[in-house]
Amino acid sequence: MTAATDIIDGMSVIVLAPSQAAEGVALSEEAGWNQTAADWRFMIEAGAAFGLRDATDRLVATALVLPHGATIAWISMVLVSSAFQRRGIATALLRHCLSDIERRGLVAGLDATAAGREVYRPLGFEDVYGLQRLHAQHGPRRAAPVPLQAGVTIQPLTTADDVAAYDAACFGGDRAALLRHLQSRRPGDAWLARSDQTGAVMGYVLGRDGRESRQVGPLVAAREDIALALADRALSDLDQPVYIDVADRHSGLFDWLASRGFAAQRPFARMLVGRSQPFDDPSQIFAIAGPELG
Repeated sequence: MTAATDIIDGMSVIVLAPSQAAEGVALSEEAGWNQTAADWRFMIEAGAAFGLRDATDRLVATALVLPHGATIAWISMVLVSSAFQRRGIATALLRHCLSDIERRGLVAGLDATAAGREVYRPLGFEDVYGLQRLHAQHGPRRAAPVPLQAGVTIQPLTTADDVAAYDAACFGGDRAALLRHLQSRRPGDAWLARSDQTGAVMGYVLGRDGRESRQVGPLVAAREDIALALADRALSDLDQPVYIDVADRHSGLFDWLASRGFAAQRPFARMLVGRSQPFDDPSQIFAIAGPELG
């Protein structure tokens, strides 16, 4: 990990430990974000979390690097406390993350808000495709089961290792650790689609709890009818607010979610440094794990 040698706005860059996850939650809660202590602990343990402390030793800024195998590293949780904003801190921390990713020999990616996109573009990030966060504020409306073409069975996902290879082929990087973490968080939200003929994985969905809303994703599937059936299972017993971050190209999923009471909350742009072509397979990535996870 990077040592605490860089100085940003008079503060030394530090590397956060999992035991400091609660401080990260306080910072993301100030921004109105949805992460829990479990999210922060996972991201810190699985990657590199950089932060700044003020003169009172309060954590006032963060930026995280979350590698996904030997190809992609995700930048997330770029947060600056309100009293320290508009001082170039976010950009400086981003540059720190990019240096860390370059040392690892990986491609940097992130999911940007509209405001963040303007910060990231001068640093070499290019748009790859768009996403929309959809929110069912009062929980999803009930609906009839989604029809599924013959030859595919939906079943509980009991071990995330069953979908790790399929996900790596669709996502373009190794997310096995993330998938195991999410499956352990909400086993009842984890579903798998298999071919009846070959037993091959045809899709899966996972979910997690959040500070203010549940989150469904990632949702990865070979076809739209499979994606809808998986989402239907993941939402079937929910009676509380829920987010899902859907790739723009999947209009059928948008329409179906709208019928379940979801409304668009905010857009994101998936961005990569130095390339505008996706590393993943957008035709099979129906919903992402979340902008903080990739």
